[in-house]
Amino acid sequence: MFENVFTIIFAVSVTTGIVILALVLLSSRLNRSYAAKWKYWIWLLLAIRLLIPFQVTFPGAPVQVSVPDTTISPVFSPQTPSTVPDFTPAAPDLPIQSAARSMNLWELFSIIWLVGAVLFLAVQFASYRRCRHETLRWSRAVKDKRLYTALDQLCTEMEIGKKVTLLISQKVSGPMIIGFFKSYLLLPHEDYADNELVHILRHELVHLKRRDIWYKLLMLLTTALHWFNPAVHLMLREANKDLELACDDETIKNLPFDARKEYSDTIIHCIRRQHSKHTALSTYFYGGEKAMKERFVNILSYRKKRAGKVAGAAVILCVLLMGGMVACDTLNTPQVDLADYDLLYEQYLHLPFRSLITSETWDNANDIPPDYFVNYYAYYWHDNYYQGGPLNFPPEELESYIQEYFDVSAEHIRTADQYDVEEDVYICFGLGGGGSSKVVGAEQNGKRLILDYEVYSPEDDVTVIWSGTLTVELSKNGYKYVANEMHYIEGGNSTNESTSSIPEESNFVTTVDNGEVDSLLADVYNLGLLKYNWVDRSAIGNIDALVDFYGYVVLYQEENPNGWTDSPKNVSVDEVVNGILRYFDEVTAEDVKESVYYDAENGCLSFYDSYSSTNYTAQFAITEQTKDDDKLIISYKVTNGYDGSAEGNGVVTLRETGSGYKFLSNEFTDTREPVSLAD
Repeated sequence: MFENVFTIIFAVSVTTGIVILALVLLSSRLNRSYAAKWKYWIWLLLAIRLLIPFQVTFPGAPVQVSVPDTTISPVFSPQTPSTVPDFTPAAPDLPIQSAARSMNLWELFSIIWLVGAVLFLAVQFASYRRCRHETLRWSRAVKDKRLYTALDQLCTEMEIGKKVTLLISQKVSGPMIIGFFKSYLLLPHEDYADNELVHILRHELVHLKRRDIWYKLLMLLTTALHWFNPAVHLMLREANKDLELACDDETIKNLPFDARKEYSDTIIHCIRRQHSKHTALSTYFYGGEKAMKERFVNILSYRKKRAGKVAGAAVILCVLLMGGMVACDTLNTPQVDLADYDLLYEQYLHLPFRSLITSETWDNANDIPPDYFVNYYAYYWHDNYYQGGPLNFPPEELESYIQEYFDVSAEHIRTADQYDVEEDVYICFGLGGGGSSKVVGAEQNGKRLILDYEVYSPEDDVTVIWSGTLTVELSKNGYKYVANEMHYIEGGNSTNESTSSIPEESNFVTTVDNGEVDSLLADVYNLGLLKYNWVDRSAIGNIDALVDFYGYVVLYQEENPNGWTDSPKNVSVDEVVNGILRYFDEVTAEDVKESVYYDAENGCLSFYDSYSSTNYTAQFAITEQTKDDDKLIISYKVTNGYDGSAEGNGVVTLRETGSGYKFLSNEFTDTREPVSLAD
């Protein structure tokens, strides 16, 4: 944060400093032509500009101010722990060695700048408090009533309604006003001639009326913020001098030459009596011999000077132009190589894809299923396909790691089924999954890195089954995932080629294989999914039928046609969801967890090798099929396998995906007593 502010302050200081230096160099020439009042206001405007940490730049600005050493490559991730996780049920102590945080040079500069600004202000305000305390402590009331009378008359004449306390203090060198809210006019003594008294009081009251103490405070704050810039210190010196010149001009306005000479003599008399310290936050001013000589020349000069409105406008224009020519990297934003898709995949997409985080659309990390975060961390530990377990993770370490990359609460992560509350440990039962993904487009918009990606079918690694856009927010110390938008490719897309954008949804339709469809529909019917009417997947109330479909069609027929010996076969929730999603829409992890196959204690679904001995008796036959774009509308009839009696008939609608079929709806007429799926 400090680096960002300091970067802007530095850019503003450099551009405004150039204008300040130009004004200082031209000061002698300008003072001969323009009244001091115009520079008084110019310094004020420049000080306000220096206090505003905002830089407006022109497109293609020739000067670039950027934070050094903040560019990162897409190979940034926390240091891999030196220990490996335990594959035993006990929760081991797994210390993660976090990479030591380095500090770049710009961070160091920003800290030095901040400390310097605080110290500068601390010294100045301490000096002010000490001076105010001493001067007021050693002050006394004025005894000479002439002073009160003159002060009252001048306040009335100058229309000053604010109360001014007049005191005599042996701690001041010359007349001055001190105090921001309660004003004290301090005099070193009372022995003034009447004409001297009028000049002194009028001069100080001009300071009071113009609120010059607040002017000096603003200049002091500006110098504190830009203490590293010599040009700003020059501005402070020049502003104090021009403040006095402008005050002199106002004090002697319309006075004859003799009165001006008396005014100059009064100043000389006050200077000769100086003997003590003063504070920057008062109206006291000396400035050295050169400055005093300039004051006297200004006081005694009859030359009429211009107000300087045009010159002032020119200075402001110069400040704006100088600022517009300097572009400042205010966001401290790292730049990544957008052309290296493989590197972008490895850094930003690989873990979210493998852990199924990109299989959901979300813009709030607390909406991501919590088990996906456990998978994300598990893949970080063991980034290969394996069927071992359980893999135990201490909660603090897993949650801390996840929160480096997602704005998600620990409470949400602990709602994962893989979190064992009693043992206070996350248990991962193994990772797997097929298919592949790759980045097909990338762009960077400030801190946002936007990645377009495609996900390919595990059957051929060619057909696109879904695509999406992953948004990552970059910082100089890392990155966080902020959103993902995914959508399935209707009908599939068989072009696994590098492209710069997400492919359009396709209406690709494959040639129908009657035998394949017949076999698939027979399985679906025998599993109970075609024995009643439903208009979409959400109308299928019995999740066990869908999970059983996964067990028979995916787990047994497709992956383990010879059965399996390690019964029960434990399968993660995510794998079951993905398997069902190949054939049905709108299935979630929460749906699957309602199944009787779900083992809540171990956070997985358990399947026994009973499918190889299953003997379904219903005979399924397609009677008619038609195509409507990418949809297959199939009429069918079902007969009993034993006696050949009719069981029913119906119409099922499927969508071809290029790699298979998805079930959309079913209308079924049971010629016998209707059977409810819920039964």
